[in-house]
Amino acid sequence: MEEAHRVFGYRRRSVALDVLVVATAIPALLIGVHLLAPESLRTTLILQHGDPEPLEFLTAAYVHSNVPHLRNNVTGYVAAIVMAYLLCLEAGRRRWFFATLGAILVVVPITVNVVSYTTFATMFPGAPTTRGFSAVVAAAGGSSTSPCSSCCEPPTRKAPRRLPAH
Repeated sequence: MEEAHRVFGYRRRSVALDVLVVATAIPALLIGVHLLAPESLRTTLILQHGDPEPLEFLTAAYVHSNVPHLRNNVTGYVAAIVMAYLLCLEAGRRRWFFATLGAILVVVPITVNVVSYTTFATMFPGAPTTRGFSAVVAAAGGSSTSPCSSCCEPPTRKAPRRLPAH
């Protein structure tokens, strides 16, 4: 009976709560920033290449230029993160998933925006801006393949066949 209340060995209630949180909290934040934050606040969160503030390298990922941009990133994030979460559960890597998600939400935006800043500085002498969650979406999708490669046994190799001695 206890096994009937489990998903990949985890309690069904915990899994449902996890999916609810990972699939709604970040999209709610992104939608809230876009729809509820005043334009003046959103402008301060965008990475301004002409005069960047250090925090903008993180916050720029959470701001979108328009509703289609936001919709595409939210849809991609939800699809990728649910797939990654379920694959991690199947691999017995729930803790790994949450540690990786934390890194994806902080380290990926900073890294991508630093690279973007240095690239744009050399290619475009003006002052472009950077915003969007696309790198995080890509990292979330890419993370779904990692747990399997780190937990599965490597294929066994048979010893080479020895030829009979002459």
